[in-house]
Amino acid sequence: MQKAVHDSGPVAIRYPRGGEKTTALYPVTDYFIPRPADGRILVLTYGRLVTAAENAVAQLISLNINAVAAKIVQLKPIDEECIERVMEYPTVFFFEESVENGSVGQRLAAKLLSRQYKGSFHHYSVGDTFLDHASIKSLLKTAGLDETGMTQTIINTLQKET
Repeated sequence: MQKAVHDSGPVAIRYPRGGEKTTALYPVTDYFIPRPADGRILVLTYGRLVTAAENAVAQLISLNINAVAAKIVQLKPIDEECIERVMEYPTVFFFEESVENGSVGQRLAAKLLSRQYKGSFHHYSVGDTFLDHASIKSLLKTAGLDETGMTQTIINTLQKET
């Protein structure tokens, strides 16, 4: 809201259906990404998926997997400093509740590639499929975008990379 009041151009305010509940306190910025010293794996998302990402990271840490959750607030354009911060991580998992084509994760991947990012970037979304009508909780679980799905996806991907 602070940005909407002080910015000179048009601003869109987005409220995720069902609300955005987080367990961590994030500063009011366009993004919040801790320095890599806080974890070698970055789990990045936005909106309602932030809580699931935080819970997935807690599960990973309990398994001795050094990870950190982070949140993007400004989705377009993605802040340049945010992109530079993401590039500091050797492994990035980006989860979003969106179709894949034209998504934030796809745009971030293109930005990273254009800067010769040498790390491992994994993008997970709903894909380009049609989801049947169901509760939001059920749909997130079906798409693997709940905390259990995120945790398992990360574990499986890390096992394949080693």
